[in-house]
Amino acid sequence: IHGFMGSLQHATAYAEDLNKSLNNIRIVTGQSIEQMDKFAEKANRAKSDFLSSMSHEIRTPLNAIVGLSECIKNSDDIEEIHEDANDVVMASNNLLEIVNGILDISKIEADKMEIIETNYNPVELFDEVATIAETRIGEKDIDLRCNFAEDLPNTLYGDQGKLKQIITNVLSNAAKYTERGY
Repeated sequence: IHGFMGSLQHATAYAEDLNKSLNNIRIVTGQSIEQMDKFAEKANRAKSDFLSSMSHEIRTPLNAIVGLSECIKNSDDIEEIHEDANDVVMASNNLLEIVNGILDISKIEADKMEIIETNYNPVELFDEVATIAETRIGEKDIDLRCNFAEDLPNTLYGDQGKLKQIITNVLSNAAKYTERGY
């Protein structure tokens, strides 16, 4: 009984300390427990939505990698194998960029985001993004058309990864919310 009473006293003291801490938080923030609960619920929902969206974004290049790897495994045509292998590398790089994008979010929150500026060929970048977007279109009745300005320079300077991420997101949303057309 003595041990039980000591545990009960300890639990009661812990509950009182927790209640004081919650009240202090309420006083500092000026919010009620109900308001804090609603805020925590919204934050949890936002986290769940983010994870759901990211799992979809990650699955797309993974499915391309798996599908193209199967094609390579089952093909005897060396030219087709090379094409599919190049697409596997491209989808793998896209997956890596998605994962890096997820990591970028934590860098932004910690004020440690870096811009990596390099020379790049915009047409090559856009072609890569178009190939990835075509896999997202899938069986939909959508035609992806790419037109480049004639005066587009062969080399641009900037953060190629961030630009690719932005264009990929725009095309991904276009494919997701377009049923037919181009």
